[in-house]
Amino acid sequence: MAEVHSKDNGPVSPDCSCSYGEQHKESNLTLQPRCYSPSGTDCTWYQDCLEEKYKCSGSKDEYAMTFATKFCNLYTEHYGKFTTDGQTWVNAVRKCLQVTLVPILRPWRSLSCKEIKELAFDSHVPCYVHPNDKIPGVSICNLGPSDIFSVFWTLKSSILMSVDSSLKTINGFWKTIKQCAFFKSYSFDGDIRNIQMTVEHEGFEVIRRRRSVSEKSIRLSNDIVDHIAKQLNWDKKGIVWFSYDDNSTSITSQKLLINIFLADGNKYDLDQKNVLKSDLNATVADFQTKVQTGDLFGDTKDVCFKVISSQGCSDANCDVISFNVTANPFVKETSDHTPVKTNNKIYIIIGMSSLGLLVLVTIVSAIFCSHWKHGFGKTVK
Repeated sequence: MAEVHSKDNGPVSPDCSCSYGEQHKESNLTLQPRCYSPSGTDCTWYQDCLEEKYKCSGSKDEYAMTFATKFCNLYTEHYGKFTTDGQTWVNAVRKCLQVTLVPILRPWRSLSCKEIKELAFDSHVPCYVHPNDKIPGVSICNLGPSDIFSVFWTLKSSILMSVDSSLKTINGFWKTIKQCAFFKSYSFDGDIRNIQMTVEHEGFEVIRRRRSVSEKSIRLSNDIVDHIAKQLNWDKKGIVWFSYDDNSTSITSQKLLINIFLADGNKYDLDQKNVLKSDLNATVADFQTKVQTGDLFGDTKDVCFKVISSQGCSDANCDVISFNVTANPFVKETSDHTPVKTNNKIYIIIGMSSLGLLVLVTIVSAIFCSHWKHGFGKTVK
C-alpha cells in the first residue's frame, strides 16, 4: 500500500488485498538491487529490469518499453541541445517514468504485456506535468517553447502512430502542452504553423465494440492527415506534422474539424540528421492550392475523404486568420454531362471480426472509394 498508493494506514485496496487462507505466491526471479531504486540516468534499466521480469520483446505490446527507452536516451543523446531548465526536466521525467514501474517488479506482481503497456503509457502525462513532487517548479509548462516542441516532435517521430496506446499518449502530451500559458499566446507564423481544416468523409462508418468514439475520432484524424502528408511529400521536404482532433465535431456527422501543426523538422526533430531547413511557406502555399482545386482527397482503411475547406491560424484558437480557402464542390457528371450533387453512403457494422467480413470490407471499400474519387474528386468543366 505504501509503495503503490502512498498510504500506510486505512482500508486495503483490492490490488493489494488477499483472501483469508490464500497462499502467497512469489516468483523465483531475483532482480538486481538497482532495479528497485532506479536513478533514471541508466537507460538499460528497461532491458535489465523490466524486460528481465516481463518478456515482452517481440510481442505486439513491446512498444511501451521502446518508447520509454527513447525518452530516456533523449538526455544522453541530445543533452547539449536543451536549455538548463530543459535538461533538469528531461532528467526528472525519465526517473519518474522508471520509478512508476518499480511496483510491478515485486515478486508478487504479475501482469500481461498489454497491462504493462497501458500502465507505462498512462504514466507519461503525469510525469510530464509533475515529475518530482519535491520540486513543484519542474514541469513541462515551465519550459521554453523551443524545449517543449523539441521534446514533443522528437518523441512523436520515434513512435508508431498506428499503435493506439502510443497515439493516445502523444495526444495526451499535446493536450497537456495546450494547457500551458505560453501556448495561448504563441504565434504560429514562424517555424511552426497551425492549419485548421474541415474534412468530409463518406462510405464506411465502421463501428468497433472495443474502441470508443473519442479514440475512433483521433485515429481517423491521424489516418487522414498521414495520407495527406504522404500525398504532399511532407516527410521528404523535412516537415514534421501532428494532427489534433478535439472531438468538437461528432464523427457521425460525416465531417471532422482537424488542426494540423506543421514544423521544421531540422529544428525540432532532434533525431533528424543532414536535413536542410524546410520551407514552410512553400509547404503551406502548396496545401492551400490543393485544397482550393479540390485535389486533397483519398481513402483510409475506413473511409473516403475530401478536404472541403481550410484556414491558416496565426494563434492557437484561430482568432487571427492568415488564409481561408474552400474546395470545389463535390459533383458527379451524369450521362448528359450535367453536374449533380450526390450523397452516397455505405454503412458497415462490424461486431466480431472475421476474415470473410474483412475481405468483404476491403473489396467494397476499394470499389466505393474509386467511385467516390472519380465522382467527387474533380469539378466538371
